Parts: sequence; structure tokens; C-alpha cells
Amino acid sequence: MDGQAQNNGPPGGGAGQQNQQGQLPAPPQNPQPVLRDNPHQAQCPDFASGFFEDMRNALIQSNVAADQDGAVAELAASWADKNTRDKERWDEQQARQQAGGNQPQAPLRNRRSSGRIRLTARRRHPARRSSPR
Repeated sequence: MDGQAQNNGPPGGGAGQQNQQGQLPAPPQNPQPVLRDNPHQAQCPDFASGFFEDMRNALIQSNVAADQDGAVAELAASWADKNTRDKERWDEQQARQQAGGNQPQAPLRNRRSSGRIRLTARRRHPARRSSPR
């Protein structure tokens, strides 16, 4: 080697270094994106509709479901599982915001519409021109 220490750990600096007990530090947890819509108010899509036909057929072809009804049930169960996790995240998110006194920021478009921006460019009234054109 040409004088550089070999790092067999993950990229990103000292992430592969051991602590005093000889253990690797816990990997950083990826923060979850902020939920904007309340999942408690969400309704399960109609997976029996034509819009989801390709998804149902894919489940049948991959032997996840035996028929269209089974595919609808599988999709609905999957949606319900994710919605349950989202509800838990939503409740935790709301508790953190209330405990910290943080109000969630409105989406950018709402913040812009609530605060008007004034342009301060000078405008001359046509009747007040100093020189004739």
C-alpha cells in the first residue's frame, strides 16, 4: 500500500471505526419523510376496478393470488398494513410536534399564497414622464 490506511468499513469517514468496547456504532437511521395527509382519513382504493387490473394480473401470474378475488384481497390487505404503519407514524409525528411546540410548515405553495410579495421596482406613470417621446 502507498501509505494510506485501509478502511474496510462503509464509506463516509469514521463510520467503520470501532468504539472503546470494540463494537461498531449503530448505523444512522434514515429519517422518515413528513406525512402531509392524515392516514386516519384515508380510504382503501377500489382494487376491483379496471384501474388496478394490471396489478391484479401480476399477482395472479406470480402465484401470490389464485384469482381476481384473491388478488383484490391481497392488495387490500397490503394497503391496510401500510395504512396502519402510516397511522402510527402520523400519531408519533403529531405527538413530537405538540411536545416540541413545532407547528408543521405549510407546503411552499401555501406559504407563498399567505404572504404577499411586494415588488419595489420603480414605475413611472405615463403622464409624469419628464421627457417627451
